[in-house]
Amino acid sequence: MVQTKKAYLPDHERNLSHLMAAWYREEGDLAYVWFKNQSKLGANALLLRTLVASPFFDLYTDQANKLARGILSLASPEGELRAFYRTSRSDYDEERLLKFYSGEALLALLEYATAVDDQNWIREAQRIQEFYLQQYVTNIRENYYPAYVPWHTLSLHQLFLITNDVRYPKAVFILTDRLLTMMDTDLFPGRFYNDATPEFGSPHAASDGVYTEGLLYALELAHLAGDERRVQRYRAAARLALENLYSLQFQRHNIAGFSQPERALGGIRSRHNSSSIRIDSVQHTLDALHKAIQLQEQLLL
Repeated sequence: MVQTKKAYLPDHERNLSHLMAAWYREEGDLAYVWFKNQSKLGANALLLRTLVASPFFDLYTDQANKLARGILSLASPEGELRAFYRTSRSDYDEERLLKFYSGEALLALLEYATAVDDQNWIREAQRIQEFYLQQYVTNIRENYYPAYVPWHTLSLHQLFLITNDVRYPKAVFILTDRLLTMMDTDLFPGRFYNDATPEFGSPHAASDGVYTEGLLYALELAHLAGDERRVQRYRAAARLALENLYSLQFQRHNIAGFSQPERALGGIRSRHNSSSIRIDSVQHTLDALHKAIQLQEQLLL
């Protein structure tokens, strides 16, 4: 459970109550997020993560269990997930969406399993993870896309802490080594973008934030595995990545152009030549910084 400043608790409680009233739906012993006439696996996973992390988790244990069951209902016997609990559209690229959603779902299930201390949920998560180890690690040449790297890094990190299975950090190292081939060390040091691979998307702070977070978890796994070569490499890359995120932050010296400058203070711009601030850029950066502080306390960064 995340430690929360008491001053924020009333706002968090109101926000959580709103989310549950507006978007949470039940169907028997299953639950899902219903938004704009569809229910996405990723949204269901993030709501489950929110409930598990909340100081009010005890008030939502039944809803969390039903969300977890809803996520699990989207897994085939082989462990392959579907991207939607329900949708009226048929024009989505599910394979691409699952590159985001599969890791989010796995992480949510593992965090829930840990919160309720239930080995059955861990075994179900392992079954799904096995499918994606084959899909995204063994078959990395055919299926690689950087968006799945940080989410599966976090789920594999969690599984390693639970099981001590050395296959999991080895998989993370394969994924992270590949991800670092797209890190810019010249024009915008620490940015995760390479002109040679434009198919992986344009530069964006939200991507930089989540890639940095995944890299920090990979650094911790390299330390736990005693892989000193990767510790050194990942530490140097993480420092560059964090410097890049700092360079995107609005601080007192560069907020004068805003009509309400105090509202921009601390925000993360979408990219170096943009003044827009998106909530996902800020949140992914906060998650990365939270992990960076943990690693600094462990003297790993």
